[in-house]
Amino acid sequence: MDHWDERKMKMKRMFDMMNTELEERKKLKAIHVAGKKEGIPESNKVSLINGEVHQARTLQGKRRLSPEEYAEVKRRKKENDLLRKEWPRIFLNEQGKTSSLSLGSDCVPLFMGDVQSLLLFSLLGKKSPLVPRWVTFKNATKVSNVIMVHIEGVGVDDIKQNIHSLSEENTTGNGENEAKDYQEGNSAMCERPDVAKQMRVDAGNTDKDVSSSGYLPGWLKSTLPRISHHMNHGLEIVAPSIHDICPFEELLEMKTEKLTKKVIEEDIKNYDIDKLKMNKIKPTESFFKFLSKISPNPGDELHPDDKYSRLNLLLRAEDLARNKYPLPLPGYRGGSNKDYVFTSDNYKEVTSRSPMFGVDCEMCFTSIQKLELTSISVVNEKLEPIYHTLVLPYNPVVNYLTRFSGITPDMLHKVTKRLEDVQQDIRKLLPPDAILVGHALCSDLYAMKMMHPYVIDSSLAYNLTGLRRKHTSLRLLSKKFLGMDIQTRGTGGHDPTEDAIASLMLIQLKLKQDETFGNLLMGWEPPSASYYDWKNCQPNTQSHRKQEPEKDSKQDTRKQELEDNSKISTEEAIGPFKRSDKYIFQRMESCNVAIITTTQCFKNYLAVLASLSKMPTMEVLSGNKQVSQQARDFVENCNLTYVHLEMGKKLSQCPNEATRRRQLSKLDKRLRRIHQAAIPKSVHIYVFSGSSLTVPLRQRSNGFVLVGIKDLPFKT
Repeated sequence: MDHWDERKMKMKRMFDMMNTELEERKKLKAIHVAGKKEGIPESNKVSLINGEVHQARTLQGKRRLSPEEYAEVKRRKKENDLLRKEWPRIFLNEQGKTSSLSLGSDCVPLFMGDVQSLLLFSLLGKKSPLVPRWVTFKNATKVSNVIMVHIEGVGVDDIKQNIHSLSEENTTGNGENEAKDYQEGNSAMCERPDVAKQMRVDAGNTDKDVSSSGYLPGWLKSTLPRISHHMNHGLEIVAPSIHDICPFEELLEMKTEKLTKKVIEEDIKNYDIDKLKMNKIKPTESFFKFLSKISPNPGDELHPDDKYSRLNLLLRAEDLARNKYPLPLPGYRGGSNKDYVFTSDNYKEVTSRSPMFGVDCEMCFTSIQKLELTSISVVNEKLEPIYHTLVLPYNPVVNYLTRFSGITPDMLHKVTKRLEDVQQDIRKLLPPDAILVGHALCSDLYAMKMMHPYVIDSSLAYNLTGLRRKHTSLRLLSKKFLGMDIQTRGTGGHDPTEDAIASLMLIQLKLKQDETFGNLLMGWEPPSASYYDWKNCQPNTQSHRKQEPEKDSKQDTRKQELEDNSKISTEEAIGPFKRSDKYIFQRMESCNVAIITTTQCFKNYLAVLASLSKMPTMEVLSGNKQVSQQARDFVENCNLTYVHLEMGKKLSQCPNEATRRRQLSKLDKRLRRIHQAAIPKSVHIYVFSGSSLTVPLRQRSNGFVLVGIKDLPFKT
């Protein structure tokens, strides 16, 4: 580098330093001007040379609190924490946020089944058979009651159309005074000025503006200001009419089992054989061919030891999917893991005389952070062990779980049999129409990495909890029904042969009784209130044959006395759970339910009322106005107040947009009337089910649901 280049570098560094100093002076001057306006002390200005102007204001707000102020803040925080524990709260999870109306055309609509799940969970809590997938419900036990309003015939486009027509009238000058009075009058009813101001702004922008709650869009706040002001969440739902389904049926019928079956059947129909071949899974058409045909044949001869067909206890395709059994379909363990194999290459159709085999496995925890098979036992219907072996996992065992598995390091020291050896043994052992029996058998099939179409699960066939998602342990079932004490080795762990025998004996016992035997969910009643007098339903464990109960002339009298004293755990005490439920009201028969509807809609409820053993309070009135007025008398004292309003016909008969707006304004007033009569902590679910079936198919629009909690003192 020559002399001139060196001088150029020095001059460049000097100019850079000067520019930096000028920038710092500008910042200091800006802070000085802002501080002069805000009254910031001079000592604080120097410390903010490298900051921005707004940092001066921030520093002023960060003054140290006095002891009295700190105590007051701490007291208020404690009060708020206690208050939050006393109020039910509903939060949208990631699934719910994607369905928010505030997203506009980008939202992913929910289904009527999602609304059903929220209704059942709000009313029944942990006893609900469904858990909503789109919300997180906190303090559900604090819910006072539930008010559900079904507004039939109103969709998203009906609300937006009203706002667009209102905006056009404002721009053309037609109806300007009416529109102004409509917006200002509605917003004046809001208690918070900021919300009222926001609603006036929303009338001009229907797509982007969002209300102060952050979940309700402007077009909704402007059309239904009275009720939307009290709601916490608004989400779009798929209108049943788009698929030519009656909105009433879609909302009230229990669609979960039907939809699950439909989805599984579609998966079975469309499963990709070539894709399964790529995963080195040998597809077996007979697996699904006979699985979809499981049903008792009237001409089928029963097994001599059975009172009814054992096919009645087999899990159907939808049952296997719901209970997470391995299946050779994408999205299931059998379809995504190349290690899973079938128990046979060519299954035969199962019959009432197909043999049953009890299966139980024990697992240990390995280095891949998973449970792997270490022991397996199979017994036949004579309760004879026909297969038992220890299995050496490929991965090192980090926890033998001896207390449960009964496996110790010494037991596996000389074992050479591997998982694929067991799979081959099972394939050779089982006939193509074998029925596997086990307790929570899905876990055993996971350990075996095998798939089988014919399964009876004793954890599903029996239930003493009264809760669908909570199973009864095999040890308790064996004690109560078989008079057997199993799993008594303490830290020595379980014996898979013993467990396999117990699960198979339980199914054999159930086949000698009836389908409801031992299952409270299906209406079975235990022999006594204490749960300890089980002699009449225990078999002779020595011969493995059930003894017939002795006839007692006083048995009926004693049972009646116990029922009169409310000592027997009847269906009402357990909860309204039936396997054959078709309507959601059947799950609520233990609740105080009121149904209020119009004469026009009453015909839809005839089938519902005929299915109920306990009749709810039913009010049938001439019009929507009378329905909303009558609902005020029930919302305070009923666990569920179900209100049905029909708006589709009214909106279709409107001669112009002004009449249409008046109809929606009346609807808004009636919804507010119902809301005002409710008590605090009540959950409000207002379902706008979308366009009705009378609307042309291409003009039908999705619906939406509004969810809120009455008088919630803070935002959710």
